[in-house]
Amino acid sequence: MVNIPSLRRHLPWLLALLSTVTGLGLSVSLRFPEVLLDPPSFGASLASARPVAAVASLLGLAASGVVLVRLSRGLPAARLFGVVAGWCLAACGAAGLALLVLWGSGLDAAASVVSTSVFAVFGLAVPLLLAVWTARLVRSVGVGAITGWLAVAGLVATVVRSATWWLNAILPTQDGFYVVSAILTLLALTAAPLWIFWLIRLGFSLRSSSPVAAPGRGFAAVARRCGLGLLTLVFALAHATAAIVSTPIPDTSDVPAVPSAGAAFFHPVMLAAASQFAQPTSYPDLLEQRRDERFTEPRTPAGTTIDKVDAGDVPAEFLCADGATKDRVFLYLHGGGFIMPMSNFHRDFAAELSRQTGSCLLMPHYRLAPKHPFPAAIEDSVAAYRWLLETGVPAAAVTIIGDSCGGTFTLSTALSLQDSGDEMPGALVGLSPATDLTFTGETHRSNAWTDPLIAAEHKKFVQRSYTGDGEADVRDPLLSPLFADTVDLATLPPTLLHAGSEETLLSDSIRMADRMRMAGGDVALEVWPGLPHTVPLVFPEIMEADVTFERIADFSAVHTS
Repeated sequence: MVNIPSLRRHLPWLLALLSTVTGLGLSVSLRFPEVLLDPPSFGASLASARPVAAVASLLGLAASGVVLVRLSRGLPAARLFGVVAGWCLAACGAAGLALLVLWGSGLDAAASVVSTSVFAVFGLAVPLLLAVWTARLVRSVGVGAITGWLAVAGLVATVVRSATWWLNAILPTQDGFYVVSAILTLLALTAAPLWIFWLIRLGFSLRSSSPVAAPGRGFAAVARRCGLGLLTLVFALAHATAAIVSTPIPDTSDVPAVPSAGAAFFHPVMLAAASQFAQPTSYPDLLEQRRDERFTEPRTPAGTTIDKVDAGDVPAEFLCADGATKDRVFLYLHGGGFIMPMSNFHRDFAAELSRQTGSCLLMPHYRLAPKHPFPAAIEDSVAAYRWLLETGVPAAAVTIIGDSCGGTFTLSTALSLQDSGDEMPGALVGLSPATDLTFTGETHRSNAWTDPLIAAEHKKFVQRSYTGDGEADVRDPLLSPLFADTVDLATLPPTLLHAGSEETLLSDSIRMADRMRMAGGDVALEVWPGLPHTVPLVFPEIMEADVTFERIADFSAVHTS
């Protein structure tokens, strides 16, 4: 036991309090430290949305550094490491305040330099110094050994996580190590509360004027250990949960460099429970999944109205959120691997899109394979589009949008309308579309283990089902839009393609965008780091889903009238 009469023994508790409040405040207000690697627009948006919280949290970070310096000066066993870590924290707080000014002034180049420097210190140097400081004190003070060593391991994981984040930010998005960084992020999220809890125990030990007694082996000692362990676990889980659910939503058109805490949580969970997300691989499987209540018991999302309509002999639903108008309309072609009907997930997605855009959505129930193979679904989509125009909606006011196979139909419908000379819609949006049903893209192999939704056997089954057991040529442009003629691609409406870096269909979006761009078409491709297939439907709770809705709303507003 280290007995230091001159030490202000309340400092460990003050440091624990400041670390808790400041850490959560930075996470909620600025998405710190991820924002340091994100485009400057993220910092500018978040800082302007919560300026008081951002300034207070950064001042708290600087104060934490000062308290750590004072505490470390009274602990000779680890003085150097604690003092250096403390001044680093104080410097990060001051530099963060300067960043707020740079972000607000639009000085992106200077902001990027300062952000990178702060990240190197805060994300790499500080947790490493704190790990050494904590390890030396655990050995010297001899209290909270289990919690202390777990905190050290968590701090080391934080260093490795930060290094992985940095590497991912440098690499092309499709080449990042996002599953590794997600696991490390979850470990790092538990490091802070473990370290904070150890600080609290350190404070109790330093207030004692005599060495800490041996814990003993009796029932009371065991109960005390179990109670402390349970309290530590609850504290760690509560702290991590707060960080995951409180991610702020930036108002920006940029894609983040670092996945949110929510994405870091949900994606590994989906991979671990991949069997629960298995898609049909045979006709009996298909019939079984179609009986799920998500498909058999349609419901109307809160705050919306749904009218059933006959859209050119195609049964459809017209969904409008409260206050939405038909000045601009989305033709929404739902996903489901060409074989699954519309589900309540799709209605929830449509409801949120209607709320975000103020527009109504027409959702046709197109015919499904294998009973109705290609081109039945495209014929129904074209019929629904023509019906929409017949009701008085101008073609220029229509955005065709689809997810997964619905994204395929979005492109195929536009190509079919082009072939028949119909007036074209104002914009196209494809979320994780399958543009090449030969499934020969690179990520069909490289991302096979990171995509929990689309397995190889499922792709073979849907290919057989949609092509009528191979009767249709998979290279037909209406079946695989990637193989459309250059002239046709050049004259498609402005197109937004959205994909996750971890999905097998990623290369479909990348190659489609490349072909459209080379043909002279108007196309925007967004590859979201660390995310699997059709994020807005699968993970509607996370930050990336909200930003995606904003991007779709902005894109549609710019290109439709």
